[in-house]
Amino acid sequence: IHNLWPLSILENTIDVKSKWLDYLINLSNDKYDRAGGDNGFLTKNYNILNENNFNDLKKDIEFNIELYVKKYLRVKNKFKIVASWGVKHNKGDWGQIHHHKNSLISGVYYLKTKDNSGDIQFHRHQHHNALIDHSLKFDMIEENMVNCQTYFIKPYDGMLLIFPSNVNHSVNHNHNDNDRYCIAFNAYLTGNIGSREDELCLS
Repeated sequence: IHNLWPLSILENTIDVKSKWLDYLINLSNDKYDRAGGDNGFLTKNYNILNENNFNDLKKDIEFNIELYVKKYLRVKNKFKIVASWGVKHNKGDWGQIHHHKNSLISGVYYLKTKDNSGDIQFHRHQHHNALIDHSLKFDMIEENMVNCQTYFIKPYDGMLLIFPSNVNHSVNHNHNDNDRYCIAFNAYLTGNIGSREDELCLS
């Protein structure tokens, strides 16, 4: 079997520092907006990793983005974080199926999770596999990463996930009495890409 063009999701761990979590917990209510679907809270600051409190976390995430791009994708080009925001999910909150626009790489870093606080779920695009798509429902011998329509990852404190921005994903309901906190981010190309007539210069 030649597994051509796999969808790669990087998972790594960055130990949570109390100053990062305390920053999000101690933000006043007027620093958060209720999400459009009335299913969670997002910080009004969409460059939250630029705050001094998160300087070291931003460097750790940037290191992992470079690891993902260069070691796994084998791409030379450089990426930079162009947006980042805090997410707070109270009991009963969830995240609808979506993907991230105006970015190429996205990710999420979990600062506070509890049992049943909401797994992240990745959804297969119908063109990821010409046979196993949404048009037919096969009788599976067993479900695995090749044939599944959705793939769940249970978050834990300190978990970092990095994935292509065009991948649809969602978040299950938080059934825990405790709020769940994470930081989401987007990254885009920087510098030059291509050469000669195909060269594009990005700031």
